[in-house]
This record gives sequence, C-alpha cells and structure tokens, in this order.
Amino acid sequence: MTSPPDPIQPLREALAASPDNVPLRRHLADTLRAHGRFDDAVAEYKELLGTAPSDDVRLCLAATYLDAGKASHAAVLVELVPGRADAPAAAWAVL
Repeated sequence: MTSPPDPIQPLREALAASPDNVPLRRHLADTLRAHGRFDDAVAEYKELLGTAPSDDVRLCLAATYLDAGKASHAAVLVELVPGRADAPAAAWAVL
C-alpha cells in the first residue's frame, strides 16, 4: 500500500519558483493549517503579514495560534481590530 501524496510539497515547490506570489503563499498557509501543521502555517502567515498585511491574514494567523493552543498570541493580534467600526465579525469570534 502506498501512502497518499503530500499536498504540501507541490505548493512549496511552486512557491520556490514564485516566492512573491501572495495567493499561492496564502493557499500554502491555509493548507498547512488544515493539515494541523500549525508552526509552519504561522510562519507562512507571518510572511504574508510582512508582504501583504491585512486584517484577514492577521485573523487567520490568530486563529492558527488558537488552534495551536496559544490564546495569548491570538489575543494580541486581534485586540485592536474589534474597536473599529468596520471590524470583521471573525475578530469577535477569535476574541
């Protein structure tokens, strides 16, 4: 019996060929999170925050911290977001 193909490796290879591809990096981060590889997902979300900062990416990073059992890290990321009039509902969910 063969093991199922690794869904992460092709994404890493594609990202190596196109390191500035924001949607691809986001897809990789989301895939890592979905597969329970929280530390790797955190690293990718942080990279995204450095190149394409947004509340959406910040909230995904916070949710990943929650998944990893790091609630205080998540709280720091979203504590200011709900105070805004246009705050996304996801910020309240993370809090």
